[in-house]
Amino acid sequence: MAELVAAAPPGPALVDLLLLLAARELPADDRVEVVRGWERVGAWVSAQQARALAAAGAAIATECAPEPGSLAAEHWSGEQAAEAEIGAALRWSWPTVSARLRQAAELTGRCTPTLTELEAGRIELRQAAAVVELCAPLDDAATELVQQRVLARAGRQTVAQTRRALRRAVAAVDPAGAAERQAAARAARCAEKSDLPDGMAQVAVTTDAAGVATIWAALGAVASAMPAVDPEDGKPVPVAARRADGLVALCAAVLADPDVLPGLPRATLARPAVRVTVGLDTLLGLSERPGELEGYGPIPAPVARELAADGSWRRWVTEPQSGELLDVGSQAYRPSPRLAAFVSARDRTCRGPGSGYPASRADLDHVVPFDGSNTTRANLQPLRRRWHNAKTHGGWEPTRSPDGVVTWRSPLGRRYVVPPEDLDPE
Repeated sequence: MAELVAAAPPGPALVDLLLLLAARELPADDRVEVVRGWERVGAWVSAQQARALAAAGAAIATECAPEPGSLAAEHWSGEQAAEAEIGAALRWSWPTVSARLRQAAELTGRCTPTLTELEAGRIELRQAAAVVELCAPLDDAATELVQQRVLARAGRQTVAQTRRALRRAVAAVDPAGAAERQAAARAARCAEKSDLPDGMAQVAVTTDAAGVATIWAALGAVASAMPAVDPEDGKPVPVAARRADGLVALCAAVLADPDVLPGLPRATLARPAVRVTVGLDTLLGLSERPGELEGYGPIPAPVARELAADGSWRRWVTEPQSGELLDVGSQAYRPSPRLAAFVSARDRTCRGPGSGYPASRADLDHVVPFDGSNTTRANLQPLRRRWHNAKTHGGWEPTRSPDGVVTWRSPLGRRYVVPPEDLDPE
């Protein structure tokens, strides 16, 4: 049976066979081949979706493009119309739909050999995506050469091995461009912070390999000097945790001692500036419902109370039963800082379909155009600039109901419903 599955090309016939085998008693070896069969089917499906995405994107871009030379064309394009429609239909964020449409266009364009391998089930989607990503800066001729060098062996490689092979091939076919890109990449070196669940956060540093080697060696040296056993609970502290503790200790030392880096201004660790949305009952200790930390999300009630006591903070109190915030209003076109902060705290994210863009960084849009007296909480909502342009120039029409539900009508006549962000997790 394993040989039959292995020999079947991916497609509807293999799907039927695999569904038939799912109900049968099979030895372990055959079960492994069934899993491999589904993996090949998944690759085949990914190829069909890439073709469908590319075709849908092209059709929408043609049908929904603004008139050339019009005011709308200065702010909106057929490509953006495609991203908006497909992203709303699939509940994809704007970065996701943009990346997927670019990937589909490349796979059905100059990366067709890669799409052929994907459709045949010889490579998986992550390998195909790596080809598109690493060939992006190359011209068509170099892209063709890279695929010729890499694809013949990709079917026997892991994703990591394929990525390494791609990097070698790109450097071989375009050595001058590789050097330029390395210099540009180093110029874009950065350190970024992102939030994680359970009150944690993450710092990611991107720099050249030599710099990372220096950082890693320093962290290893400091970690070796950190306590290997937690003095409070007596449990071992893993080396990875000691590296993290060591990094915090190094940074604290730099801030505290001006002699560590001469010329660095003396600094002290700042107390947190916090805005917390919290139920009155939680604030008073009568409930353990989570609070909401601006820029992070839900936090446990004890953490919310601790931050409130330890930092400089602005408190938005909700009614315990309904979770509703109190109103703030203005008759000016531009909302007051207090009203803007209120709307941001209420909605938390952009109200465009599929968008999770932070409200604090979005535009504040009048749902119904400003008439001199409707700059109110009921008529304001945060929109990422692209969704703002979709409404103003792209033919998208939102309506907002009193309960915060936003219904969007797209230029194709489709309707997409965006429910309100619930401030009360219960």
